[in-house]
Amino acid sequence: MKLLDKKEVKNKVQKENESLMEENGKLRILNQRARNLLGLDFSAEKQKQLKEFQQFTDDIINKKSNLLKELTDINDIISKRRDILYGLIEKQDQLIERENAVKERETKVELRERFVKEIENKQHGM
Repeated sequence: MKLLDKKEVKNKVQKENESLMEENGKLRILNQRARNLLGLDFSAEKQKQLKEFQQFTDDIINKKSNLLKELTDINDIISKRRDILYGLIEKQDQLIERENAVKERETKVELRERFVKEIENKQHGM
C-alpha cells in the first residue's frame, strides 16, 4: 500500500476541483445553448427549480472540497503518527539491544565467578 505524500494529495485535490469546476461550467454553457437553440422559455417554477439545482450542485462541490481538505488533514496526522511510531520502534530496538548486551555481560560474569569458585575449591581441596 502506497502512502500518499502531502504534495501529491494537495495536487490531486486541486486538479479534481479544477476539473469539476471546468466540467460544471461547460455543462452550464451547454445547457444555456440548448435552451437558446430550442427556444425554451422556462416558467418561473422551472427557473426556481433550476436555481435550486444549481445551488444543490454548488453545495455538493463545497462539501466535497471540505471532505477532501479533511482527508488531507487526516493524511497529515497519519504521517506524523507514523513517524512517531517508527521512532518508538527504533528506540525499542535500541533498548532490546542494550538488554541483550547486559544479559550477555551478566552471563560472562557468572561464568567467571563459577570458574573462580572452581579454582578456589580445587586449590583448597588439594
